[in-house]
Amino acid sequence: PGGFQRYWLQYGQGSAPEQWIPIGGEHGESVDRNVLENWDTNGLDGLYTLRLTVVGDGGEMHSSVQVLVDNKAPTIRVLSPIPDKMFQPGADEWLSVQVDAQDNVAMDRVEVFIDDQLFDYSTVSPYMVRWMLRRSDAEGAFPIEPWGTHRIHVVAYDTAGNTATSEPITVLSPVCSLSAFLSAASVRKSSAEKLSSKTKISGFFTRALAIDSLCFWPPDTFVPP
Repeated sequence: PGGFQRYWLQYGQGSAPEQWIPIGGEHGESVDRNVLENWDTNGLDGLYTLRLTVVGDGGEMHSSVQVLVDNKAPTIRVLSPIPDKMFQPGADEWLSVQVDAQDNVAMDRVEVFIDDQLFDYSTVSPYMVRWMLRRSDAEGAFPIEPWGTHRIHVVAYDTAGNTATSEPITVLSPVCSLSAFLSAASVRKSSAEKLSSKTKISGFFTRALAIDSLCFWPPDTFVPP
């Protein structure tokens, strides 16, 4: 209205509030495309209506808008892998991480971390990423060797920025060594020629997947039955 005098803001729950709660006090300064007031939404959740009242020479004028307040974090559950999952690089091409994440309004994304490093993310349900089990120096590989013990956790984000973090899950893989390979080869003298012709040694890692008992287990893991 002409002859501006003052304005104030209020909010109420739902689309047709029965009660209006003030946001701050009355303001006697005109505002042009700037902040009218700061609204603390802590403890609020759901649909609310904001109402602006402006007083001028012609009386009061009201303008309302509905907003959705979301302070609830998503729920998150890792479906796969299961805790202490055993996998074998070479025999297993990848390790799948599957997540069930839901929100009361809308989900944004799910991020997957391996040993506290961001590995990948998914924006579409069902949320799933695959860790290709190959050496860290391979083209396009994740910079963590797949062998040994690893911890996986996931973080879910909703469209309001609320987050939820899963408990870490440990996955295990046998660590193969050259010494273990040579030990097995010396015991199996009759297979020595076959072993030397079919086993490839690349860098520090011995690929002896077709032969049992060539791998040792890190001290912080259990020995499989």
